[in-house]
Amino acid sequence: MGKGTDKKIEQALGQLLPAVRARFADDPIGAITSLGIDVSEAPTMQMSRDDGGHCDGVSFLEHDVILYARTKSKRENFTLAHELGHWLINRTEGIYDWVGDQPNPMAIIENLCDRIAQSLLLPEAMINQVVGDEPLSARHLLELHRQSNASRAASSVALVRRLPGAGAIAYASRDTGAIEHASIQPHPEHGWPTVFPWPGQSVPHDPFLELGAGQSVTRLSAWYTPWRNTADFYIDAIADDFYVYLVFSETNLWNITAGFAAQPLEYDKRPTQNFFCCGQQRVARGYPCGTCGRIPCPNCNECLCDKRAAKTSNCRQCNSVVMPHLLSEKGLCELCA
Repeated sequence: MGKGTDKKIEQALGQLLPAVRARFADDPIGAITSLGIDVSEAPTMQMSRDDGGHCDGVSFLEHDVILYARTKSKRENFTLAHELGHWLINRTEGIYDWVGDQPNPMAIIENLCDRIAQSLLLPEAMINQVVGDEPLSARHLLELHRQSNASRAASSVALVRRLPGAGAIAYASRDTGAIEHASIQPHPEHGWPTVFPWPGQSVPHDPFLELGAGQSVTRLSAWYTPWRNTADFYIDAIADDFYVYLVFSETNLWNITAGFAAQPLEYDKRPTQNFFCCGQQRVARGYPCGTCGRIPCPNCNECLCDKRAAKTSNCRQCNSVVMPHLLSEKGLCELCA
């Protein structure tokens, strides 16, 4: 999937003139408005994306409008670049068809937009200077953020591709213990693991949230999702005054000596379907209904059987199932009326 992702990102970015790409890091709003997009501040924005991630911006693609919450920090640049990513993807032929054939389509769209944002904000030369020949670590995320004009999120997206296999880079608030951003690196052959860190998930206090500013730890650890699925990851972490930065890897990049062996990651093998529901074309991954054969819609969580049931009613006397317009005012079918 890695090469396919890179190709789609380049296709999307190819719609921008070189001058616009070069201008973006220093003047994101100016670069975006030069494309005919209206960029407006929305101070009271309280939003979340369909995949569960926090949202500081939103795109109204059909109207060429981007709204964003002003933070007066590097985070603004990433928000604007991410929303421009949605705008570019919506105008790039074939991307949505390609995403429909992948697992976790909504997360993949967000991942693509993150990668586009990173490409606009962080040149490869700077990344190479920070990482060098060392194995990727959480310290590199901290240093790249400090040395660039990019947010923590953009920096994590830039670095996650340096992982040799499946893994992730995330950071969590030390106050809440919740992940605020996660960039996922799927396995180049097997795709997305069934368990991975994601915004809103909780970081274990022991040892990660107990780190003092400047302290680090590297260990093999079990990672639990909110629904209690678990997977083993090698994790390198470092803290500053506000965040804990974590690098997850399926491989032992840091030569950790652990008391137990890491179990191989499991990968999502559920089938995908494309269908129209809730007013738009949907892509769902899961197990089809045994009756109608359709996977439940990711928006309403209903299959065709559920949809049909919602459009029928029962006769109050014989309990037969009929269309609502065939019932009398007393709720009786034509045989019982």
